[in-house]
Amino acid sequence: MPKTEGHEKSRRPSPRGRPTARRAQELRQTIIEVASVLMLQGGYEGTSIDAIAAAAGVTKRTIYSRFASKENLLREVLTTAALPALRLDPEFPPGLGIQEKLERIGMEMNDTLLHPDMQRWLRFAIGGIAQRPELAPFIHALIEQYLELLARMLGPALASEALRADDFSASVKIFATLISAPAHNLVTFSLPPGSREEQADFIRKAAVLFLAGCTKA
Repeated sequence: MPKTEGHEKSRRPSPRGRPTARRAQELRQTIIEVASVLMLQGGYEGTSIDAIAAAAGVTKRTIYSRFASKENLLREVLTTAALPALRLDPEFPPGLGIQEKLERIGMEMNDTLLHPDMQRWLRFAIGGIAQRPELAPFIHALIEQYLELLARMLGPALASEALRADDFSASVKIFATLISAPAHNLVTFSLPPGSREEQADFIRKAAVLFLAGCTKA
């Protein structure tokens, strides 16, 4: 997850000639990290390529040669910010029941979405769509990736107990909606999610509610 408290500009001079593949990747990541910091601080419209280049210690040409446009750079920034949510991988010890599996998935989702950095990016994304509606399809695509990941976790979990959902795709969205409610309420209405114990109790009840809508396969 990109840092949000500033980025120390490298003073190391750029090597002459074409950079190595490793150096090129490091430079690309540096630009993304710097752009992340500045966009969170000043917003998309308030962050110029000039400012990003200066903070990253590169030229505007270097940025445009790698990202082509400021909007493409924003897409890379948002993709990087979303990575923690796209890498959920809860562990299921042998013998764990379906209720406990759903609770583990739910708590990992909950923790990821409630992380302060993720909350900042969720607010940024909501504001970004309001200001630039053309970004909506891209952000929706990231949400679809998140739902696909969740489906890959829920499918085997239900199958292990010979359970099924009549409309699996809709059920995945329902589960995501239930589990993400604390984070959603915090990011949109500043409603506190409660203590860790209260969050765990909410996730448990959400899992029970979800299972009530499933039937034997």
